[in-house]
Amino acid sequence: MRGITAVGTFLIVAGIMILVLEPHYQVKRNTDVVNIEIAVPLRESRPIPRWVGLTVLTAGSLALFLSRERKG
Repeated sequence: MRGITAVGTFLIVAGIMILVLEPHYQVKRNTDVVNIEIAVPLRESRPIPRWVGLTVLTAGSLALFLSRERKG
């Protein structure tokens, strides 16, 4: 398996996983709280946008298309 074929396959699998599993990432969010004894930074969970999964899937498909051997 050539390198670009492996990368294309990985990108396709990653894109499908993003679209199907809808993973989340966490972002720290600092809040200004007045008159409280304990101040804790909040963590906000955000989903990875669907367009990222579609872009990765498209890039993987393009990589596989470009890696195929030409006949002729």
